[in-house]
Amino acid sequence: MNLQLIREACLALNMAEPISIEPDGTVWTGPDDKRVYADMAPILKKAEAILKDREKAEESVRDKLSNLGLTAAEIAVLFRA
Repeated sequence: MNLQLIREACLALNMAEPISIEPDGTVWTGPDDKRVYADMAPILKKAEAILKDREKAEESVRDKLSNLGLTAAEIAVLFRA
């Protein structure tokens, strides 16, 4: 999973900094010598919800651009930029 998305989910769940995210996605808070490992279930659920919301928004934007007369290729270029 995208580590930035995991961080965004942690912040959306009002987790306090410092938030550390291991390369495998494991989240812990607090100083290095007093780590508190987070329950990943709510974090992953929130990350999934954020991703779904982004997909819905992207679909809405694509539809609106299409309604304005842009082609699928032109829309793809905008999304790559």
